Amino acid sequence: MALRTKYDCRMINVRHAGLVAVVAVLAGSASALAAPFHLTSSIVTPGRSIGNLKIGMTIAQVSRYLGAGQLLTRHPTAVAYYLYGTRASGEYTVLFTGHPRTAVAIGERTGVMHTASGIRVGSSLAAVQAAYPVQCDTSVKEAPMEEDASGACDLPGPAGRATRFTFRQGDVETIGVAESQWLSQLK
Repeated sequence: MALRTKYDCRMINVRHAGLVAVVAVLAGSASALAAPFHLTSSIVTPGRSIGNLKIGMTIAQVSRYLGAGQLLTRHPTAVAYYLYGTRASGEYTVLFTGHPRTAVAIGERTGVMHTASGIRVGSSLAAVQAAYPVQCDTSVKEAPMEEDASGACDLPGPAGRATRFTFRQGDVETIGVAESQWLSQLK
């Protein structure tokens, strides 16, 4: 059995400290990537909300759930359009208007959010049409086959609100809720 010297013990402590530092950095990186999204609900409520994000929320309220967004466009008196996340990590878009700026359109492209009927990003056009009485635009209606359908289908809702399902090659690409007058702004 070999005896440890002071030198050996110091090396072990240095290695241990280095390993702890590497683990802390890696854990910090992982939490930094996931940290901004603090949604506790994954339910899309047609015409009302996507998870905890509701029509009528302010920029500050949305930022509490999604972190700081990237301002895409701004008109001094009309609207501010923000992007949260990325296509790889999950993407949300929010259009704010009025004073104070409140959400009038919220879109998501995450695949995590779903309606009570199970519709989510990636669901088929047939599944959406079976679940909801949607009104589809001409490009969707006239697609030769379901897998060719690209465009939008809208689900009118109460109080001047609606839900939009956009399609690409027959599958849901985004889901959005909006005040009806802002529905065309969902991306």
